[in-house]
Amino acid sequence: MIAAEGYVPLSSLARMRENALPFTRDIRRGMMGYMVGKGPSWQAYFYFMGSEYDLADHAFLTALHRHLYVCGPQGQVLRIDPRALRTDHAEQECRLDDALLSGPISKEYYWAYDLAEIEPAQIPAAFEALPEWQSTNMHDWMRETHVSGHLTLPWWYERVGWTICMDVYDAFSRSPDVVDYAPFYHVAKALRPFSGWSLCTTVEFAEDGLLRAIVEAAKLGPSHEEASGGRPPVAVNETARAYSALFPSGHGRTPLKVVLNRVNEQTGLDVSRRTLERAIKGANSPVSEGQN
Repeated sequence: MIAAEGYVPLSSLARMRENALPFTRDIRRGMMGYMVGKGPSWQAYFYFMGSEYDLADHAFLTALHRHLYVCGPQGQVLRIDPRALRTDHAEQECRLDDALLSGPISKEYYWAYDLAEIEPAQIPAAFEALPEWQSTNMHDWMRETHVSGHLTLPWWYERVGWTICMDVYDAFSRSPDVVDYAPFYHVAKALRPFSGWSLCTTVEFAEDGLLRAIVEAAKLGPSHEEASGGRPPVAVNETARAYSALFPSGHGRTPLKVVLNRVNEQTGLDVSRRTLERAIKGANSPVSEGQN
């Protein structure tokens, strides 16, 4: 895609994400290993929180957070900070399993967002059938069983030309009862004038600093956002304590939106769904089938 002189578009750098995969695979294996013994429903829910490729995207953008720009068709260059668009300030992505609840996803979406072509309804049964002895090697089983790819659709960019793109937001904001698009509303409004602009970085950073930064971000995993301007750990801890007090046996079939509202009322904070999910994980309380 386009870039001003002295800049390079991310579309030509995206393959560098592969340098993160050895680390994100280990993180993914650990995430799924944590779920051993939790039951197929929770395993299936956690499965869709992000593949190793989604984690590699996270490392890629984290590495770029001080060096990310958008280039316009007339040669304009503006800096953009992806930390302001990340999960705890606004939901960064739409989960594939949630998105499919609003109807079939077109082939164009699978191509533009490099999605794994899997059927979410089959995943709980797959975990049910997984032998207990094999559950500790779940990552290898998943890699062999399913087509590789992403399990999320970003709200604000696409993965082919790596341009600002509001298609996912526009498509799924029409299904507010299925996909929680609301946290991204104001960010989407600010980004819309830049739709189609290319995500870029400087030639200097691409050549001298990006690879090292990707590897470092991948090693640290998603928790790196806390050191890079994301939601501080205290918010997660407070949310976990409130959740445990309000739902000592888990929240059953209570919709997660209702749980989020009650927990925020208890803490006086205004955390996102993703922070709540992280807090539930930290509280070690079961997530039910009624998580949406």
